[in-house]
Amino acid sequence: GVLFAVDLETGQSVWNFESGSRLFASAALKDQQIIFAATDGRVFALNKESGEPFWQFDAQATVFSSPAIAGDQVYIGAMDGYLYALDINNGEQKWRLDSGWAIFASPFVDNGILYISSDDGDLLGLIEPSSPPLL
Repeated sequence: GVLFAVDLETGQSVWNFESGSRLFASAALKDQQIIFAATDGRVFALNKESGEPFWQFDAQATVFSSPAIAGDQVYIGAMDGYLYALDINNGEQKWRLDSGWAIFASPFVDNGILYISSDDGDLLGLIEPSSPPLL
């Protein structure tokens, strides 16, 4: 799949980035970074002005969810049931949580709580998502 940056005034392509795998979900933006996942499990952070990669992380599982960003962490769920917390500055894994179910939907953060939903309709909220979860 290809991620395109388009000038809204002219409609012209500014840059494009070939991920090497299908793109299913939306990207997230923070400061100069566009962060998105390809279905092959790779998570990318690109420079929003140039499209040049800042970093890449491989979840080694299919990813359909969009990333959520809170503070200096990126959260992304994968079909192998893991929720990943990545350092937004370098893409390094800070922690991961085995949810016990495939994660289709995108995680989200509200008032300091990270939420993920299960494939059977449950909703899990993690308090203090900047630290590894204690279950």
